[in-house]
Amino acid sequence: MGGQTVMGVPLEPGERVIWFKKHSYLLDKIIMITLGVFFLIVIIGIGLIIYGIMLDRFKPKAHALTNRRLIYIDGKGVATSYYFAQIADFDVERKAKSGGGGLMGAAIGALATAASNYMANQNSKLERKFWTQAVAIVVTYQNGQKVKCPTDTDYGQDLGHLCARAFFGREAEALPPIQDYLP
Repeated sequence: MGGQTVMGVPLEPGERVIWFKKHSYLLDKIIMITLGVFFLIVIIGIGLIIYGIMLDRFKPKAHALTNRRLIYIDGKGVATSYYFAQIADFDVERKAKSGGGGLMGAAIGALATAASNYMANQNSKLERKFWTQAVAIVVTYQNGQKVKCPTDTDYGQDLGHLCARAFFGREAEALPPIQDYLP
């Protein structure tokens, strides 16, 4: 029997999946295409239909966290692995808040974002609250290079918190494996 895989990405001997999320954008696609049909009279409808059809390409396909790495599979199926042994730090990029239109709205949105970021940053990276409104996990490698692993606010907090527990808390080997991650 061959080695285990997660979404086609081979796992190393002894590597276990401790968190997995396969994304489905079917409802989003249906909404975009439906809106596109309603707005077909206006040119924007064509754009909505095209965006709805191609939505999967622009969004993450899946994320997996193992006891050794974070795996990100983009919309085109290309997998990127962030190995814990090469990482120096994990940080968060949060969703910016909107304050409405105009200069005053932009100023209010920036103030609200700064306040919520300040409050979240008062927490330790090992606390779930630190990862509030996460839209990306910023990975800093030992050589200082920073890369972003896109997430979504629906699950970014959970993924960021588990990455922090696995990496900073040295809990990767202690976290239980999940059994239903195979497609």
